[in-house]
Amino acid sequence: MSFYTFEVSDKMDHPEWVAFFDEMPSFDFRQYPAWALAKRACGYDSRLLLVRNNGELVGGALVLVKRYAFGFKVGILSQGPCIKVE
Repeated sequence: MSFYTFEVSDKMDHPEWVAFFDEMPSFDFRQYPAWALAKRACGYDSRLLLVRNNGELVGGALVLVKRYAFGFKVGILSQGPCIKVE
């Protein structure tokens, strides 16, 4: 029986995400933590959305968050999510 859990992290150098991402056969640089760090210079914040199946990381996405006037925030998923295919 599958049991999925979801986690939101603001830690961009999340070691499990980097290891998962490095195992992907194809990927987009916009899901790599270095991209989120570069976008901080443009006023973006970032969050990692991690999906686990029975404790094993099976997917996720890096979401950029832009704050606008009056506390309004928009999340941008430019490429993703990354999903483990078996």
